[in-house]
Amino acid sequence: MIKITKFLYVNWLVIPLILVSYFSGAIHTLLISYCVVAVHEICHLLGAVFLKVRIKSIIIMPFGMTLRLSDSLIKSPAKEALIAFLGPASNVFMAVLCALYCLCRHEILPMQAFFISVNAVIFALNLLPAMPLDGGRILRAILVEKIGFIGAVSVMKKLTTIICALVFILGFFVLILSRMNLSLIIVGAFLLIFVISDRKNNEFIIMKEILYSKDKLKNNETMKTKLLASGEDVSVFTLLNKFDYSSFHIIGVLDNEKRIKKFVTECEIVDAVTKKSSLKRVGDV
Repeated sequence: MIKITKFLYVNWLVIPLILVSYFSGAIHTLLISYCVVAVHEICHLLGAVFLKVRIKSIIIMPFGMTLRLSDSLIKSPAKEALIAFLGPASNVFMAVLCALYCLCRHEILPMQAFFISVNAVIFALNLLPAMPLDGGRILRAILVEKIGFIGAVSVMKKLTTIICALVFILGFFVLILSRMNLSLIIVGAFLLIFVISDRKNNEFIIMKEILYSKDKLKNNETMKTKLLASGEDVSVFTLLNKFDYSSFHIIGVLDNEKRIKKFVTECEIVDAVTKKSSLKRVGDV
């Protein structure tokens, strides 16, 4: 990785890609592609700055650019969804703007057609419901609100693996039909690398969220609270799957008659789990 500034890095593989593009006469298409991706990432960046989400770095990769945040995840699902949405929205805006310009001129040049097609491809690929693509981040943010962070991570891991396999299969057929188009296989490889590398990262985030659940109210004097109802015989680990990082949870424990026997907080659940490894039932907390 080549460090340009404190926030900007360039992958070594970009250099041979530029050289190959230059000597093969494809430098103009490469520059257009990078410009489109740059605007896409800048819109993510502006959204993050506006929502006060800290930026760690921008990395120029052979397949485009990647924006990295200082935190492992965005604590607000709404913020994560909005930041992710701004990238594909910029591609729609650029494609429509170029198309309107061509309509006004009553002609479309090859480079203009390529510009529109690049935006359309980047828009479509980024809306695939797979991590770390924008569509995956939007879907994960929605799932966090519905089934909690741990459940959302589990669903997205399985969905990304399925989509990765489908992209590889489709890429194989495209490769045969086009006789050398490796684009979809490269996308599939990118998703596969993410699935493998992100497994440990997600496990770390999950453990961090569980172990530091008390810090939620320490860092926020007030925050959104979710009230959950649970039977006494429900597994504490089933209950942990319902927790998410954007809410503080209060659990109403129900007896066999479905009457509230007691209330416990997520901190009490976490304390009980960490202090008593044999704990299995919510009713034993």
